[in-house]
Amino acid sequence: MSKIEDYSTITYKVVEEANVGTALVEAFAAGNDIKLTQNVTVSEPLVATGRGQSLDLNGKTINNTTDIWSEADDKWSLISVQGGSLTISGEGTLSAKQNDCYAIDVRGGATLTIESGTYVGNIS
Repeated sequence: MSKIEDYSTITYKVVEEANVGTALVEAFAAGNDIKLTQNVTVSEPLVATGRGQSLDLNGKTINNTTDIWSEADDKWSLISVQGGSLTISGEGTLSAKQNDCYAIDVRGGATLTIESGTYVGNIS
């Protein structure tokens, strides 16, 4: 479904649109640095928990069309930085579904650096 263009950054070129969000969530959880090549719709948060990671939006959009918010599961953002650090660059957009979730949350001593982009979230 996705193609690794080099070993330091995973660049997504997905044949089946329905699988790109799931592949991105899994790659993000594995700690990969990511550069988007297309817009992505996710149904789960992208969670950063370890080493320093980077996300290059590359002018693309990450959004959700189904609800992510679930206090019972500690989910309330498109991106959740729960450990380590994350740097976001690339003049893209995080666009959370209206009346659902935040664009980003940062927890547990994690750090977030935003170099560029547009961020639209519920109450954020």
